[in-house]
Amino acid sequence: MDDRTIINQIQKGDHKSLELLIDKYNRYVTVIVFNILNGVMGNEDIQEVVSDTFFLLWKNIHKVDLDTFSDLKNYLATIAKNAAKSKLRAYKQTLPLMDEILNTDENEIEKIHTKDWVISCIRQLKRSEQIVLIKYYYQCKTIKEISDEELLPESTVKTRLRTGKIHLKELLEKGE
Repeated sequence: MDDRTIINQIQKGDHKSLELLIDKYNRYVTVIVFNILNGVMGNEDIQEVVSDTFFLLWKNIHKVDLDTFSDLKNYLATIAKNAAKSKLRAYKQTLPLMDEILNTDENEIEKIHTKDWVISCIRQLKRSEQIVLIKYYYQCKTIKEISDEELLPESTVKTRLRTGKIHLKELLEKGE
């Protein structure tokens, strides 16, 4: 069954068509969410966001224009990315207890050192580049949100993101 038919059936309230859609795109949506949340949240949180993605589709299926979204991949990808970024924004990081740090394996300790190294490289960037990189990648804010907060044109935010990434890459490559 093609996407257009599945959407049409779901719009009519057919739960089996939703199950077909989930079977068809579950792996695709999981990869998108995993790439955003991996290393920050566990598998349960990742699965929760995947489920939320399909729930949001079901809830808003009447808004899907069959002429525009005959292929649901892009539509689902957008929902998944936004749901994962929302989950990240809501996530409040806590510092691990000393016992947890002492009981971590070498890979975890390596991740901590790598994170510290990346942070030290970010601190070497221009302040204007630091701000947009941190807000965009760590706080998951959109270019528009950063533009509004920093009172900058969106094009300036995009330029600072691009130059910040270039400078960060240079610093990271020097340290290899």
